[in-house]
Parts: sequence; structure tokens; C-alpha cells
Amino acid sequence: MTNDVNARCARGRKTASPVTSPPERGEDKFSALAEAMREVLGVTETAATLPPFLRLPRSGERCPVSGFSRSFLNCLILGGAPEVESIVIRKPGKVRGIRLVSTESLLDFIRAQGVLGKGGAK
Repeated sequence: MTNDVNARCARGRKTASPVTSPPERGEDKFSALAEAMREVLGVTETAATLPPFLRLPRSGERCPVSGFSRSFLNCLILGGAPEVESIVIRKPGKVRGIRLVSTESLLDFIRAQGVLGKGGAK
């Protein structure tokens, strides 16, 4: 009887597959094509994986892309002359909505603030 129960329980179970390392970059048949497309389009791998818009982080948390606080991002996106682009998605007739920050605009703002380098700012 116990063998019958074990057999029924084992049917739905997935067996563990052997641990294998991820394929090397050259082994993937599409890696060469993807690399060529990135080179032609001028897209870095990091930029290709980021979403086009970011939701403002919750109060007390930081933006996962820039590390900025919610209040600092609000300073950048609100006001007379916002330095970073954003949009608001609202239902018709509602006052509140979801504010989304343009990732590209945020990264452009960060790049414009200084020169990237190995050493500290002088």
C-alpha cells in the first residue's frame, strides 16, 4: 500500500536536474547576432535590460537604478522647469495617479552632472 502512495505522489514531483553551468557566450547561437545588433544600434547591455519608465520608489526607499531618494526624484521631475521627464497615469476624473520617471531622461541627467572616471571628483 505504501508503494502505491509513493508512486502516486512521485508522479507530480519533478526530479532535480543536474546542475550545469550557464552556456558560455560563444555557445549561444544568438549571442553573435545580439552582439552585432547592440554594436550597430549603440545599445549597451545595461540599457537594453532597463525598463523605459520607473515608478517612484516608496517613501524611505531608494530608486533601484540611480540610488536617489523619492524626495530628490520629486525635485527633479516637478516644478516649473523639470530636469527629468516624467508622466502621470490617471483614471479619467481622478486627482491621484501613478507617476513614472523616464529612465533615459534620468540617466541623461546623471551623465550630464559630471565626468565618469576611476578617480574621485576634483
